[in-house]
Order: sequence, then C-alpha cells, then structure tokens
Amino acid sequence: MELKIHSLFREQLYHSAAEATNSTDNSVNTFNKFYQALALLFTNKAEDALNLLTPLQADPLLNLSAIIASLHIYKHFKSIDAGETITQLEAALRSERKKANDKSLYYAALFLHLNNRQEKAREYAERALTINSGSNNVDGIILKGWIELLSNKDKSKKKNPLEYFESAILIDSRAIEAYQGKIRYLIQSDNVSQAFPILNQMISNFPNNQEFLVEKLRAHLAAKDWDAVGDLTKKINNVPNPFIVKILEIQILATICHDGSFVDATPLLKKLFVALEKYEPTNGELFVNSARLFSRVCGRHIPILNECQVFVEKAIRMDEKNVNYLFELAQQQVLQGRFKDALSSLKKISQSGETSIEVMLLKIHCLLDDEQYEAAQQQVNIVEELHDNASSRTSFLLAKAILLRQRDPTESLHLLKLAYQIQVKNASCISYGVEYLNNLNPDYLLSVAEEYFQYHGPEDSPQTLLELSDILTCVVQACPGLLPALYRLANANFIAGDYRAASATLHHIIDHVDPTYIEAYLLMAQIGIYQNNLAQAAQYLEMGLSYNFHVRDHPR
Repeated sequence: MELKIHSLFREQLYHSAAEATNSTDNSVNTFNKFYQALALLFTNKAEDALNLLTPLQADPLLNLSAIIASLHIYKHFKSIDAGETITQLEAALRSERKKANDKSLYYAALFLHLNNRQEKAREYAERALTINSGSNNVDGIILKGWIELLSNKDKSKKKNPLEYFESAILIDSRAIEAYQGKIRYLIQSDNVSQAFPILNQMISNFPNNQEFLVEKLRAHLAAKDWDAVGDLTKKINNVPNPFIVKILEIQILATICHDGSFVDATPLLKKLFVALEKYEPTNGELFVNSARLFSRVCGRHIPILNECQVFVEKAIRMDEKNVNYLFELAQQQVLQGRFKDALSSLKKISQSGETSIEVMLLKIHCLLDDEQYEAAQQQVNIVEELHDNASSRTSFLLAKAILLRQRDPTESLHLLKLAYQIQVKNASCISYGVEYLNNLNPDYLLSVAEEYFQYHGPEDSPQTLLELSDILTCVVQACPGLLPALYRLANANFIAGDYRAASATLHHIIDHVDPTYIEAYLLMAQIGIYQNNLAQAAQYLEMGLSYNFHVRDHPR
C-alpha cells in the first residue's frame, strides 16, 4: 500500500493519497497518520497536519520526519504561532539525528523528497544507506534513485539514478517503485524507445497498476507520437480511479497542442474539472496547475480561458487568502485582456502584504497593455532597485523591451532576443510533456514574437526575421496545432520570400487545424500574386469567400 501512496504523492494527488491510507490495515495506523499529515500539509491544512504530526515526534521510526515536517509548517505558514516552538524543535532534531537508525533517516528523507527538497533529502538518504546498504534496505536504495532523478542539481554533479533503480531490481525483481523510477529516467533522458519494453512488461505483470498506463502515455507524449497518445487515451480515459486526472491532462494537451481542436478540448476540460472535484476536492494546487498549463498553450482562445478561470475560482473558494491562487487569477484575467480586473486582483494581493517581484512584473504588463507607459517605467525602476536579479526574469526583459521600442529599438531587440533565449533554456533539459510546456510557456513566446512583428519591422532586417522565425518554429514544434503561431510562422516565411515553406504551413492550417481560417486563404492568395499565379490567387480568395462573405471587405 505504501507503493500506491508514494505514487499518488508524486503525482500530487494528495487527497487520494490520504484516502488510500483509510483503506489500509489498522495495524499500521501510525504510518496512516504520517501520510495523512503529509496530505494535509501539501493541501495547506497546516493546523490539521500539526495535530497529527505532534504525537509522531515521539515515534522511534517517524520522529525525525515528524519534527522536520513540523518545523516546515512553523517556518512557512504565517498563520501558525511559532513562539519558542521552532527553537525547541531544532534542538530535538539535532538530538534525534545523532542517534537515528536507517529507518528513521529513510522516512525523514522521504518527507523531504515528497516536499520537493531533494538536496536536503539526499543528505538523509545517504546517511541511511551508510548505516545500512544491504539487501534489506531496498526501499532506501529506491528512494535515493528517486531523489537523484528529481534533483535540480547539474547532471554532471549528481549520481546516475539508474544505478540505484537497477540495483534495487537486482535485489527484488518485483520492486515496482524501482521500475517506475527507471521508466521515468529513460523518458526524461530521451531514451523513450528503451522505456516501452519495460512498460509493456509491467502493464502485463501488474494490470491493476494504473501508474504504468500513465507513464506509457507520458512516453508516447515525449516521443510526440500523437496517434499513439490518442489511441491509448481513448481506451483508458474512463478509468474509475484518481489517475484519470493525469490521463485527461495528457488527452487535453494532445487535443489543444497537436489537434488545435478547441471544440473537443472544452468538454474534456469540463470532464477534468469533474474528476478533480471527485478525487481531489481539497487540492487547490491541482486546480490552479491545470488552469496554468492549458491557458498557456491555447493561443488565448477565450472559451478555453473561460474554462481555466473556473478552475482557479474553485481553488480560491478553498483558500481565499492564498496569494498564489489570487496571482493566477490575475494572470488569467491578463490573458483574457481584462487588465483592470487583473489590477484589482493584484491590489488584493498587495493588501495582504505580498510584494513579490512576480506581482510587480504583472502589474507592469497591465499598465503597458493599458498604454500607461510613464507609470510602467516608474514600476520598472522600482523593480530594478529592489531586485538585483530582475534582469534574469523574462517578463521583466519583455517589459523593458516594450518601453524601449521607440527610444532605443536596438536595445529593445537585444532584450527580446535575450528573453527568448532564457525562456527556451528553461525548458531545454526537459523531455517533452507537461513540465516542458510549463517551462517553455508558448503564450509568452508568442508575446515576444508579436513584439517583433508589430514594432521591429522584420521585413527590413534579415537578422530580425531570422530571430522571429526561430521563436515561432520553437512554438510550432511544441504546439503543432496552435493557430496563431502557425499563421505567424507562415507570415514570417512569406516575408522572407520562402513561399514554399509558407504555403506548406498554410496548407497544414487549412487541412488539419481550421479550414475556415480566413487569414490563411488571404495569405495563400498573396503568395499566388507574388508568384504571378493569379488563377491560384483567385481560387484561394473564392475559397475564403465561401467561408466568410465579408472577406471581400478585408484590407488585403
């Protein structure tokens, strides 16, 4: 049962993890309370978590993990009165750490790992393995592999996770958690083809283990095998367990990013919302994460954004004072073009005492979109004074580029290029999938591309045109069904005189994404005119006219 609970925690299905403990044998009641406490902590129920953790501080196996988790709560939740408790807990931690056995160290490492503090988790895991690295500590070996896998440490400086997983499998050929880690490692290191034989074996050996189906979907997604993603999701998108949340997540991504089918994505988003309400009703983070993911890959399609806002509003109803939830609401309002509403949401955050750089930067973009350039410049100056690392933030670079577009277009272009490079670098070492798209943020890259198009005359500069094409190609590779990116790429190719590439992209739009997209027909007609093929131009104008009679009034 601990295996299933660990899987649920790694998928951030915290409510389901807590529910899973209720179905276990009462003989392990102490461990139930431990996992329930973690689930409460990770869903921001700090006081309830503390109530369960406090008695566990006297348990010989869980004392270290309970003390560390309690310290985390007192230090990170302002609503909890710490008093002298932090000092007392830190003293207890030092004392218990000196006499801890391998099992106590293991559970301490496990909490830190699940709380995404991998560097600290590594310390405890290594101490546990130093005490006991034998065949009776296979759980410690597997945990060390997962810690290395999820660590942000430079690859050249961290140990190979695969060594730990394979070592555990040699000890126990049915070590499912080791196989899960090995599969995840192969996907992340772009060795997807090696993952499939193991996946198929595991699905055959453990047909009731839905985690392997989810990993197989991730493997197909990482390989951009869209047909396989579609086929598998159709077979399993009604599984009656919490992993349906992850299955639907991937199905929606494929529907939006590859198919460009918002008509099909909208009911799937509603289905995901229902699934989250059923399996994760207390997990505001998952609702917000879903909204963030899909809103950044949909090309600001309003019906999709409307659905995403419903997810965020649900999270806010769970925790009205959660700054992260309110900030995402402001982000959603910006994407919808509701800048006054976004400023109002940001004001609520500021009134709570939160003055993070993210809040200040989003306020700047609201002011820019409202053409309040002087006020925006003042805010930029404040950010530069307060935050030394502001220049490493891509949203800050875009804001400065916008403000400099008239006064210093050369520097503005330099900042745009730098912003694009940093944003792409954020995703460069991640295999294609949810995390990749979150880090890439196609919506942001489209904003940078739009700034190139509108204010930096790519038709007058081959270098500018090349940079613009690089940005749009990157977005299209990530989201081959994203209409705004496809059209802009075709436009860039047209400006460059590459009519064949422009035509290929426009045909992809018409044949596979949206046959009613008028701009595609108009640009095809322009290509015909430039190639002195007036019959072709007339044909595409007629096709456009058949979808929209008002095409004859278009400026082109």
